[in-house]
Amino acid sequence: NANCVEFLLENDVFDRLEGNPFTPAHCASFSGSERCLELLLLKFGAEIAHSRDSRDRTPLHIAALHGHVECAKLLVEKGGDVRARDEDGRTPLVAAAQYGQVAFVEYLLGCSGVDRTSQDRQGNTALHWACYRKHNNIALLLLENSEDVAFVNTANGDGKTPLHLSSRNGLVDVTKELLQKGASVSAVDNDGLTPALCCAPNANVAQCLSLILQSLPEFNVKCTYNSKDALNFHIHYNQ
Repeated sequence: NANCVEFLLENDVFDRLEGNPFTPAHCASFSGSERCLELLLLKFGAEIAHSRDSRDRTPLHIAALHGHVECAKLLVEKGGDVRARDEDGRTPLVAAAQYGQVAFVEYLLGCSGVDRTSQDRQGNTALHWACYRKHNNIALLLLENSEDVAFVNTANGDGKTPLHLSSRNGLVDVTKELLQKGASVSAVDNDGLTPALCCAPNANVAQCLSLILQSLPEFNVKCTYNSKDALNFHIHYNQ
């Protein structure tokens, strides 16, 4: 209620932020209350824009989780840090990608200082989360105008690259874009699996597998076994 917030602020009912695990700015960002957030920022300025909740999240993180772009604009204008990390190591961009907030991701990518390559504590980038949660449009946004081969080949804590996740989940357009951006088809995760071996049996995944196989390098290895050797080899390993 913006009128109540305005009344309380005008009468200096509170003037400190210490001791609050979830500040009024977090509440306003959670509910998308732009007017309330604007009043709070006018009163407290950058101090409240940088405040942290009990999970070390800023109001910008909360706005990201719920896709409130207009709240984010107010926070960034007052110095809200687009690179701030919460207790899980997530930046607002990673959080927005994780929760499928397309418009929010698009907004953040246009902000100065945003880092699309940042990783959370599990080693996941925003691109990993988009591929894992099947947020196609977000993954494509993150790949747009990026020629960073290292970014598309970043491995998370499980050794999985975005290509492992996109192919596993049957994200055909994303898989195609990753391959065009230089994603490695030979990357091996902690289970010893390449992106092709991660594929599960369904129609979309079959298309992803086809794209990966088309990208494999040609093998020009000449077999040195004669027919007798090959037969003995087969018999030996099938006894």
